[in-house]
Order: sequence, then structure tokens, then C-alpha cells
Amino acid sequence: MVLEEDYHKLIELLSPYELETLVFLILKNEGLFVPAWRGGTQKGVDIIARNLRDEYIKISPIIFEPKGKPKKRV
Repeated sequence: MVLEEDYHKLIELLSPYELETLVFLILKNEGLFVPAWRGGTQKGVDIIARNLRDEYIKISPIIFEPKGKPKKRV
């Protein structure tokens, strides 16, 4: 049985690849374009996410600016 206060420790059980995949899935499911879900394509960069929509995308506390003129602010 996992206690509520132990949930924050679960992320420590992920391997680096699992953590990167988890971040990719979170970004992708929020509607962001993630061209490469594995690092290594650019030195010092693991994941790049772009907002190709016309509205802001907020994944607390980060706000991704829209590609063009925004329709609404989050």
C-alpha cells in the first residue's frame, strides 16, 4: 500500500529514459508539438516542445506562447 505522502518518491524510481518519456507524454497530451522525444539531437537539450496552436497552453506553472496572434490568455 502506497501512502499519500510517498507519491512524490515514486518519480525517483523512474530511469532517465522513463522520465524523459513521461515528460514527452505530458507535453504531447497537452497539445504541444514535440519533434524528438529523446535527447541528443541538440547539445544540452533533452526535449523541445512547441505550441503550434493559436491559444496559450498552460502546464502549471509554465505557459507556452501560441505560434501566432493569441486568441486568449490563460
